[in-house]
Amino acid sequence: MCTGTMTGTGDCDDKGACSFQVTTNDALTKAAKPVRLASRWTSPTEEIFEMFETGPDGQEMKTMEITYRKKK
Repeated sequence: MCTGTMTGTGDCDDKGACSFQVTTNDALTKAAKPVRLASRWTSPTEEIFEMFETGPDGQEMKTMEITYRKKK
Protein backbone atom coordinates (compact mmCIF):
# COMPACT_ATOMS: atom_id res chain seq x y z
CA MET A 1 0.00 0.00 0.00
CA CYS A 2 1.27 3.49 -0.81
CA THR A 3 0.08 7.04 -1.36
CA GLY A 4 0.61 6.87 -5.13
CA THR A 5 -1.92 7.07 -7.94
CA MET A 6 -4.19 4.15 -8.83
CA THR A 7 -5.94 3.61 -12.16
CA GLY A 8 -8.63 1.07 -12.92
CA THR A 9 -12.23 0.22 -13.64
CA GLY A 10 -15.19 -1.06 -11.68
CA ASP A 11 -18.91 -1.65 -11.45
CA CYS A 12 -21.65 -1.18 -8.87
CA ASP A 13 -24.74 -3.31 -8.30
CA ASP A 14 -28.32 -2.15 -7.63
CA LYS A 15 -27.69 -2.04 -3.86
CA GLY A 16 -24.68 0.30 -4.22
CA ALA A 17 -21.97 -2.31 -3.62
CA CYS A 18 -19.01 -1.52 -5.86
CA SER A 19 -15.94 -3.52 -6.90
CA PHE A 20 -12.89 -2.09 -8.68
CA GLN A 21 -9.83 -3.68 -10.29
CA VAL A 22 -6.98 -1.17 -10.14
CA THR A 23 -3.25 -1.02 -10.78
CA THR A 24 -0.78 0.83 -8.59
CA ASN A 25 2.99 0.94 -8.24
CA ASP A 26 4.41 -1.12 -5.38
CA ALA A 27 6.22 1.21 -2.96
CA LEU A 28 9.11 -1.23 -2.45
CA THR A 29 9.66 -2.77 -5.88
CA LYS A 30 8.35 0.16 -8.00
CA ALA A 31 6.64 -2.47 -10.20
CA ALA A 32 2.98 -2.29 -11.29
CA LYS A 33 0.74 -4.30 -8.99
CA PRO A 34 -2.97 -5.28 -9.25
CA VAL A 35 -5.27 -4.38 -6.34
CA ARG A 36 -8.97 -5.05 -5.76
CA LEU A 37 -11.13 -2.44 -4.01
CA ALA A 38 -14.63 -3.02 -2.65
CA SER A 39 -17.20 -0.64 -1.20
CA ARG A 40 -20.57 -1.57 0.32
CA TRP A 41 -23.30 0.03 2.39
CA THR A 42 -24.24 -1.91 5.53
CA SER A 43 -26.98 0.57 6.49
CA PRO A 44 -28.24 3.96 5.28
CA THR A 45 -25.59 5.62 7.48
CA GLU A 46 -22.61 3.23 7.23
CA GLU A 47 -20.30 2.32 4.33
CA ILE A 48 -17.35 -0.10 4.40
CA PHE A 49 -14.40 0.32 2.03
CA GLU A 50 -11.91 -2.56 1.66
CA MET A 51 -8.62 -3.07 -0.18
CA PHE A 52 -7.25 -6.49 -1.19
CA GLU A 53 -3.79 -7.41 -2.50
CA THR A 54 -2.19 -10.67 -3.61
CA GLY A 55 0.44 -11.99 -1.21
CA PRO A 56 3.71 -13.76 -2.07
CA ASP A 57 1.88 -17.11 -1.81
CA GLY A 58 -0.61 -16.04 -4.51
CA GLN A 59 -3.52 -15.77 -2.06
CA GLU A 60 -5.61 -12.61 -1.86
CA MET A 61 -5.56 -10.88 1.54
CA LYS A 62 -7.32 -7.84 2.96
CA THR A 63 -4.83 -5.03 3.53
CA MET A 64 -7.17 -2.21 4.56
CA GLU A 65 -10.69 -1.62 5.84
CA ILE A 66 -12.31 1.75 6.51
CA THR A 67 -15.76 2.18 8.03
CA TYR A 68 -17.50 5.46 7.25
CA ARG A 69 -20.45 6.59 9.40
CA LYS A 70 -22.64 9.60 8.72
CA LYS A 71 -22.84 11.97 11.63
CA LYS A 72 -26.36 12.36 12.97
